[in-house]
Amino acid sequence: AGGSEFALTPMAGVGAGGYQSSFQDDYLRYKDPKIKANITISHTSMVSIMAELGAIGLAALAFVAVRWAAYVRGLLAQAPPELKAATVGLAMITAIIFLGSQTEGRFLEDPYLWLAGGLIVAIDQIMRREEHAAEAMLIREAGAE
Repeated sequence: AGGSEFALTPMAGVGAGGYQSSFQDDYLRYKDPKIKANITISHTSMVSIMAELGAIGLAALAFVAVRWAAYVRGLLAQAPPELKAATVGLAMITAIIFLGSQTEGRFLEDPYLWLAGGLIVAIDQIMRREEHAAEAMLIREAGAE
């Protein structure tokens, strides 16, 4: 059903949050009759994004993923070992959440994704604060001479 929704509205999709109503209105025939549960929501995040937001949404997600990977890689290049280990672990958590969301359909809604992302940004801020403190110390020492 998600693929069909995407095929009919490839650029912008059916609208954010519109998968379920579109499925119920136009695509209910795709539901497997052997499944007795009244499941009308997507269980795969990429299908949801593709159907709801179309190519524009997929491009936006790809952009964010590439920027996130570059941000984490830059952070890893500068991080001391203890923060590097934490950053690698948190980055792996975001990847695991993305992969897991392909069977659960809750990638952007997963609170642990945002927690892991926030902790990575916090590590970046800790490193910046330490850099600024070291620079300030050098300036004070140079002024004292």
